[in-house]
Amino acid sequence: MHHKGERRWKLKWAFASLAAGVGMTAATTLLPRHPVAILCELAVVWLCFSYFLYCLVSYLVRSESWIIKILVPTVVAIGTLLFGIWTWPESVTVYPNSGFLLSGGGWSNTTDLVVTNETRRPLFAVQVELWSDTGRRDFSFTVDKNPDAIIMGDDRFKWNTDAFGLLAMDEKGRESVILQFYELLPGKPRHIFVSGNKGVEQNKGRASVISFAYRPGGIGAK
Repeated sequence: MHHKGERRWKLKWAFASLAAGVGMTAATTLLPRHPVAILCELAVVWLCFSYFLYCLVSYLVRSESWIIKILVPTVVAIGTLLFGIWTWPESVTVYPNSGFLLSGGGWSNTTDLVVTNETRRPLFAVQVELWSDTGRRDFSFTVDKNPDAIIMGDDRFKWNTDAFGLLAMDEKGRESVILQFYELLPGKPRHIFVSGNKGVEQNKGRASVISFAYRPGGIGAK
C-alpha cells in the first residue's frame, strides 16, 4: 500500500511537471527571443519533461532501474536540443513580427516595432519587410532618429543615409515596404512606428527580417 501511494504521488507530480513544461515551451516560442532567456527556458523544459517521462515510465513498467534514469533524460535532452535549435534567435530580430493591429472600426493604431541586433558586432544593410493582411500598402511608418546619421542634400531636398524605404511586392503578390538600415549596432535597437490608415476595417500587420550583411557594402545574408 505504501509503494502504491508513493507511485500515485509521483504520478501527480509528473503531470504537474508536464503542465509546467508545456507552459514553458509555449513561453519560449511566444515571448521575445533572447539567447540568455532561451537557455534558461530550455533548462526548465528539459527538467520538467525529464521528470514527467521518468515518473511515467517508472509507473508503467513498475521499475526504477538505472537504464530508465539514464535513457529518459538523454532522449529528452536530444529533443530539447532540437527544439532549442528551432527557437534560437536569428542574428537580427523584429518584435512584434505578426498580428499587430494596424486599424479597426475606422480608427488607426500605431505599433512600435523593435529591430534588434542579437550578435556582438555591427551588422549592415539590415532589411525589414512590412506588409498587411489585406495585401495592400494601407499603412504608414516612421523610423526613430539616429543622432549619428549623415544628412545629405541641400536646402531644397535632404535625405538620411541611415535608413530608407522601398516600395515592393512579395512573391505572393502582396504590396509591401522594405526598410533598410545602413548599420545596426549590438545593444542599440532601432524602432519602426507603423500606423494603419483610417477608414480601413480590421487589419493587422506583419514584419520580417529578410537580409543583412556582415560588412559595409556586403551582400545581404540571412
